[in-house]
Amino acid sequence: MRGYRPIHVLLGGGLVLALSGCSFFSVRGPPKDHLTLDSFECTEGIEAPTTDVVAGAAGLGLAIWLGAGDRFSEVAATWGLLIGSGVAVVDWVSAFFGFRRVGKCRDAKRALEERLGGGGGMP
Repeated sequence: MRGYRPIHVLLGGGLVLALSGCSFFSVRGPPKDHLTLDSFECTEGIEAPTTDVVAGAAGLGLAIWLGAGDRFSEVAATWGLLIGSGVAVVDWVSAFFGFRRVGKCRDAKRALEERLGGGGGMP
C-alpha cells in the first residue's frame, strides 16, 4: 500500500477546485433594466454550465475513488472525499445558476426582438 501525503491530495484537489465553478464568473444574465434598452449583451450559450456539470461529476468521481479501498492513508482519503465532494457541490450550484442566467438571457433577447419588431424576418 502506498500512502499519499495529505498535502498531495490537498494540492491536487485545490487545483481542481480553482478550475471549477466557471458559470459563476463567465455567465452573464440580462441587465436588470433590459426592458428599457434597445440592445444589451448577455450569455446565450450553455458551454460554461455544461462544463460545470461535467466537472462536478468528475469531482464526485474523484471523491469516490479517493475514499474507496486502501490506496491512500485514512487522512488523505478523508481530505480527498471532502475536496472531491466540495468540487461537485460548487460545480453543480454554479451550473444551476449558469443555466438559469442563460435561460433569462434567451428570454430577454426574445422579448427584445419582439419589442423591436421581429428583427430578422424577410421584408
